Amino acid sequence: MKEQILQILMGALGSLGFSILFNIHGRKIVIAVAGGALSYASYLITYHFYQDPVPGILLATIVAAILAEICARLFKAPVIILLVPMLIPLIPGGDLYYAMQHFVFNETEAFSEIIQLVIKEMGAIAGGIIVVTFLAQLITKLRNLRSIKNNDKHSLL
Repeated sequence: MKEQILQILMGALGSLGFSILFNIHGRKIVIAVAGGALSYASYLITYHFYQDPVPGILLATIVAAILAEICARLFKAPVIILLVPMLIPLIPGGDLYYAMQHFVFNETEAFSEIIQLVIKEMGAIAGGIIVVTFLAQLITKLRNLRSIKNNDKHSLL
């Protein structure tokens, strides 16, 4: 349990570093850091049940993307400014390092196996972002459509 808490804190610290790099201030930096911690906690919980990093990364990305979409609207900020620091803890840097190590030492079988995992993990991040962004845009368009219809009804009266 202590190890997982330390990992979550390190995820939050990584999010803090990238938040500073992106010049995020005030409440937005707190949201980005909390989102990084929450996304990594989501990853750890999912990984515990599936013992596979890909579903964990997918779910954690969805959690981070939903939080970023909501907070971006609340704090009037671009979604990407909040989302990127939240996703930093999920980047498969260790797996990519080991894949490149196997590549350099010409260990093609191990390289192939790990690079496939890295591609799946990156695909999970991209897929989670795409799903949430699509749903957020769909909800926004449906709300706008409903608003237009309500205004048309009132203008006829």
